[in-house]
Amino acid sequence: MIHQRLLIFERYLGLVIKAGLIFFGIILFVRFFIVSPAFIDGPSMEPTYTDTETFFVNRFVYLFGTPKRYDIIHMKHPESGKFVVKRVVGLPGEVITIRSGRVYSQSLAQYKKDDPLPINEPYLPTTSLTYPYHDVYETHYFLSENEYFVLGDNRSNSVDSRAYGPVHRKMILGRVIEF
Repeated sequence: MIHQRLLIFERYLGLVIKAGLIFFGIILFVRFFIVSPAFIDGPSMEPTYTDTETFFVNRFVYLFGTPKRYDIIHMKHPESGKFVVKRVVGLPGEVITIRSGRVYSQSLAQYKKDDPLPINEPYLPTTSLTYPYHDVYETHYFLSENEYFVLGDNRSNSVDSRAYGPVHRKMILGRVIEF
C-alpha cells in the first residue's frame, strides 16, 4: 500500500514538474519574443513619455512587418549600445531634410526634382522646432535600404539620428505599446 502511494506521488510530482517547466518556458518565450517590459531613461521623449516611465514593447510586430512612420520604437543605440526609445520619422529610400526648424521628406527618386514635403507631427507642441546638431541652415539625410531616421519628441534635448545618422533595421527591437 505504501509502495503504491509512493508511485502515485512520484507520478504526480513528475506531472507538476513538467507543467512547471512548460509554464516557465512559455513565460520566457513571451518575455523575449512577444512582449517585454522596459523603461524610459532620460527626457528625450517628453512630453509623450517621461523619464523612468515604464512601458511594454511588442517584439513580435516587426518579425513579419516593418516600422512605419510615427511608430515609437525601442532600439539599441548605435554608439553606446544602450536601449532607447525614439520615434520613426524617415523610412528606407527617403531623403530627410531639416530646414528652418521643420522636418521634410521625399523619395530618393524625387530628390532635387520636387520640393520636399513637411512631415506632419501632431504629437509635438506647436512651439517645438527641429534643428540639425551642426551649425548649418539645412541638412539632408539619405536613407538606404533598411535604414530609418529616428527622432526624440523632445527635439531640443534628444540625441537621435541627427547625431548618429540613420538607424539600421537590425537595431530596432520592437514597437512601444501605447495604452
